[in-house]
Amino acid sequence: IVYGMLAVHPRMKLGKTVRIHCIGATADFEGFADWEQLLPLLAAGGFNTVADVDITCVGLDDAFAAPWLLDGPRPPASADGVTVRWIRGLYHDIGMARPDVAVLSHPGLHAYLDMWHLTMGHLFDIGVPVIVAGHSNFYAYSHDAAYQDVTLAAFGAFFVQRLIWNPFCQAY
Repeated sequence: IVYGMLAVHPRMKLGKTVRIHCIGATADFEGFADWEQLLPLLAAGGFNTVADVDITCVGLDDAFAAPWLLDGPRPPASADGVTVRWIRGLYHDIGMARPDVAVLSHPGLHAYLDMWHLTMGHLFDIGVPVIVAGHSNFYAYSHDAAYQDVTLAAFGAFFVQRLIWNPFCQAY
């Protein structure tokens, strides 16, 4: 998230509280994410005004509304300065307040065009910066990453930064 925010030019201006919507999230990936380190990472990236991070994960996974029901350890729903909540549903149907940034992690835009078209249209209408991350390996972009720019352009995206290699990404 921080790497994507740093790639946006002009630089994003953030207030004391940053609201992030993680859209298309799943219980077995984002539901297991350890968001606790996001605040120090934002500070390390130069976003020094941020004191609180409010993350809302929105997804359709059956277990998503109650991800703690899955087996395995679960990171805390809140840590110093970071709050995480989960909402089950389609983002464009929920009617949430505008976030500072929306994040889509490996969303499969090409596979779910009908649902993503409505969600992306909503995000573009309210002018939210959207960070979209796809999976790739060290030698070639995967199907997901290779087609993201094309699909986003078809949705009507205005690109501040096109597909870039994330040096912190592990190989998939």
